[in-house]
Amino acid sequence: MPDASEFLPSGFTPVEEQMFEKAECKVCGLKHFDDVRAWAHQHVRDTGHNIELYFGYDVRDKEWFDRLSYERQAEIEQIRGKRR
Repeated sequence: MPDASEFLPSGFTPVEEQMFEKAECKVCGLKHFDDVRAWAHQHVRDTGHNIELYFGYDVRDKEWFDRLSYERQAEIEQIRGKRR
C-alpha cells in the first residue's frame, strides 16, 4: 500500500488539528467522547472489554487560510468567535 505522502503536492507541509476523538466498547455498547484514552484505560481495567479508539484529524498546510477570499476568511473568523 503506498504512503499517503506520495499524493501530496510538492512543498506541502501538513498541519494536523485533532477534530474529534471517540472510544467505543463493542461489548456493552458504551461510547465516550472526552479524554477517551483515560476512559478506555479505566473501562478495560473495570470490565476487561476491548475498546476501539477513533481519532479524526483535519490535515491542511500552514497557508490554507491565507489562500481563501477575504469574505470567506471573515465568515470563518465570525464562526470561530461564536465558539469561544
